[in-house]
Order: sequence, then structure tokens, then C-alpha cells
Amino acid sequence: MNALAEDARVLAGVLVDRLEEIVDAEFSLLKADPGPLAALIEIPEAVEPTLEITRRSLRHELEALAAGFEAPQECPQITAELARQAAMAGAPVDVVQRGFRAGHVAIQGVAEKAIGTLDLPQARRAALEKAASGFFFAYANRNVEFAATEYARERAQLRGSASIALLGRVREVLDGAIPDPGELEYALDRNHIAVIAWGAEADAAIRSLAQAVDREALAVPSVGETTWAWLGSSGEPTESEARALKGFRPPTGAAMSLGEPAGGLEGFRRSHLQARLAQRVGLRTSEPFTPYRAAAIESLALGGEESIESFVSAELDPVDRAGDGPRLPLRATLRAYFAAGQNATAAAASLGVSERTIAYRLRKLETELGCPVNSRRAELDAALRLERLRGREPQARLRL
Repeated sequence: MNALAEDARVLAGVLVDRLEEIVDAEFSLLKADPGPLAALIEIPEAVEPTLEITRRSLRHELEALAAGFEAPQECPQITAELARQAAMAGAPVDVVQRGFRAGHVAIQGVAEKAIGTLDLPQARRAALEKAASGFFFAYANRNVEFAATEYARERAQLRGSASIALLGRVREVLDGAIPDPGELEYALDRNHIAVIAWGAEADAAIRSLAQAVDREALAVPSVGETTWAWLGSSGEPTESEARALKGFRPPTGAAMSLGEPAGGLEGFRRSHLQARLAQRVGLRTSEPFTPYRAAAIESLALGGEESIESFVSAELDPVDRAGDGPRLPLRATLRAYFAAGQNATAAAASLGVSERTIAYRLRKLETELGCPVNSRRAELDAALRLERLRGREPQARLRL
């Protein structure tokens, strides 16, 4: 083995030990890129699979480096797998190609630092830097070309696939498109409960839940072993449904998250967003069944502005519905009640109203909530605080 080949083998070993550093660098680049891959890796069910397949791809590249700068002459299996997954998910080929380009920048940067730490004569170090840089560039370019070819082949095979087409239409609706009537073969002018199920028994879990609540299901395969679903009903949620949901547990081999029941097209979108936020919590806690209502506060720690928006709406919409006319009096009542440690007498005194008025308002709210106010104290108080912090609290001067 000549000196350059031996140095390449040593460098590959060093980079294998620093694999997570390369992965972190690549993901930082992807998250800063406004392209479609940045959006994909924000989807909870896509993060871990994307991390794992990225590690496998980088290991393959480092094996080629250790073998003496052997850039692939044929499409590597891992590259074909990446291209096929992107095609099946309905993502553009740009997703895979940007991934390889970001990986090139990441591995090149870490390699330059690693070469500087090797105990090599200056001439050998310079030769290794030049050879490694050329190899990483050639490897990325060839895989970009391989991915495009494999992606086109997979899309041709999938063209006309009902599930792929349905996923595409659903994504468009979630992104704001107005669907044609009957396009989804599922009526949107109804009450929806969005579900995300993952694992080997995801589809069975959705069928079981739909049967338990006696609702029609729209199920759409998403990434890997994940399925998105909506359970629709022409009526409003019932007490029997609530009991069925409370007691439901998915079969072994599946986990699920749920959004809150919501009506119409906007409810279709909002409930799905809540299910996604709840899924982030479920993936962290390994709970098999995570309704958004039970994980609303935790979801705030894992999401951005959209999680705050969803949380505030979910908690304060019932307050607004229960209010008499404008929404400020009931919110003010809740603030005073919580500030007084759930003491109705003290809250009444602070607002200058009778204790009977406070009791009446709380009963109305509890009817809308379907549970005692005190059982949602943490969530309601947090929502009120966030609403004030975001400067969206109604400012009208109203008689209490």
C-alpha cells in the first residue's frame, strides 16, 4: 500500500469516529436551506429515518475513501434507497440532491480539520488534502447523477399509484389549496379527528380506532411506517366518542397521536397540526397513545410559533364560545380566578362583581370544556399568558 492510500485509510478511520459531527454539520446546513429537504426534516416521523440513512450514506462514502479514493462507478444501494424513498414520499428529486451537496460541504469541512491533526510531513499532508478534496467532490457529483436516474425510474413505476396521488392531494390541501368536491373521496364539511399512527401495525391501529368511535376514515400512507388519517363524522363529537377515545389503546406494534375534534376544511388542517405536535411528544416519551389535549403544554417545548398558535387556539376557543358576546369578560374572569388561587370570592372582589356571577361564568365554561376548569388550570393559564405575551389579547373596554 502506498503512502497516500495508507493516509486515506487513516483519515477514513478518524472521520468514522467523528461521524456524528459530520451529521450535525450536514443537518445544520439543510435546516438553513429554504429548500424542500429543510421542511422534510422538521416532520417528526421523518427525522430519525433521515438521520439513520444519512449515517449509512456517509459510512459508505468513508468506506470508499478507505479503499483508496474509489468513487462509485455504479449507483450505490444506499443512494438508490434514498432516491426511491423521496419518490415514494412525493418529494422532488432536489431533496436527495441537496442532501448530497450538503453532505459534501459537511464532510469536506470536518476532513480539513482532521487532516490538520494528523502527524504527517507537510508534503504528504498536502497530497492527502488534494486527493481527499477531489474524492469528496467526485463522490457527491456522481451520487447526484445516480440519484436523479434512480428517482426518475421509481417515479415512472409509481406514476398512477393511487396512494401516492392521494398523498399529494392531501399535502396540497394541508398547504392551503381548496380541493374540488369529492377529490379526496372524503367529505371535508364535517367534524374531523386527525390521527397519526406509526409502526408495523399503524394501519390496523387506525381501523381499530375508527371502529371504536364509529367514524369514517381517510387514511394516507406518509413516510416509512407512518400513516396520516382523519376520522370524519357528520355530527358533533359525542360523550360516547369521548369515552371511547379515553379508553382506547393501539395494538402492539403501533403508536398514535390525535388532534382535537374540529369542523370543516380549517378543522381538517388544524386537527392534523395538533396530531403532529402531539406526535413529537409521543416520540420523545414512547407513549403508545398521545392525544393533543394531554400533551398540549409539552408540545410547546418541542415546536415553534405554530405550536404556540395551535395551543392558544385549542385552549381559548372554548372560552370564546362560552362567553357572552365579546370574549374579554370570560378571559378576565379566568385571569382573576387563577390569580386568586381558584377562590371565587376573591376573584369576584377583584373584578367588582358578585360571587354568583363568577360561579355562573365558570359553569358556562365548564359546560363548553366538558370538564372542571381546575382540571385544565395549567393549560388555560398558560394560554392566557401566551396570548398576552404575543400582544393579541382584545383591548376593548368592556363592562365586567
